Amino acid sequence: MTLRSSQRGTVYLEAGRTLLRTAQAVIDSVIAARLKSLADDYQSQDENVRVSINPNGIGSIDCQQLR
Repeated sequence: MTLRSSQRGTVYLEAGRTLLRTAQAVIDSVIAARLKSLADDYQSQDENVRVSINPNGIGSIDCQQLR
């Protein structure tokens, strides 16, 4: 009887580990997708600033030149 309990515990432990690995993979992919989205947003904002028209409408402003 002790052997069966031990085997059952091992099965539960393995199932728990599998669920934990799966959850971690899902969480990692969700976080990675959010970080990629955030990086894309920053890149888009950077591109918008580089090509924005100045208030006089004369030309574009390159923020790199302002540094």
